[in-house]
Amino acid sequence: MGECQLVIFNFGKSIYETLDTPNRQGAMTEDIRRLVAIHQQKSFFGFGNKFNERDLWTLYGLQDGVSRFSGEPGGVDRGRGTVNMIEAFTRLGKSTDVDKEPIMTIVSGSTRIVLDKKYPLQSKTLEGGPRRIIAFNKNNSLEEKPDDANVHSLRGRFPGTVLSFRFFMDKVYLDSLQGGTNQ
Repeated sequence: MGECQLVIFNFGKSIYETLDTPNRQGAMTEDIRRLVAIHQQKSFFGFGNKFNERDLWTLYGLQDGVSRFSGEPGGVDRGRGTVNMIEAFTRLGKSTDVDKEPIMTIVSGSTRIVLDKKYPLQSKTLEGGPRRIIAFNKNNSLEEKPDDANVHSLRGRFPGTVLSFRFFMDKVYLDSLQGGTNQ
């Protein structure tokens, strides 16, 4: 078994900055603004909280079907890449050793999101059909506050997005995914 560590970074706009543009209209923008209002009403943002509106926008940007191109020409089937990457990472990076779990960290702007086994990506039926959602809370609901250990603000800011991965190449585990047919 081998342990792999990988870091990918992009300098430029954060996930939040690519989604919250002044002229953006459409269902995606309405949905995130509705979620922001719910979080404000429940006092999830504010003094002493480790979670703010930018963090919610960033979390929302990880969901199935969400793309900065949503509502733009050619954007109809966008917003699947990040969710596909999360799904592949969590499925293929595991190990037969229970002490070795894959972990992925996203730092985008001033938001840090940690993906671990505690909160898995799940398919949910929402308006418009099934979507894969990861909300980092026990009900996997974007209307509820995510766990501070997994989604929170940073004091500093990265000018863009960094993805870091730690995963395992475990032949026994990978063979088990294929029914043990690989030699």
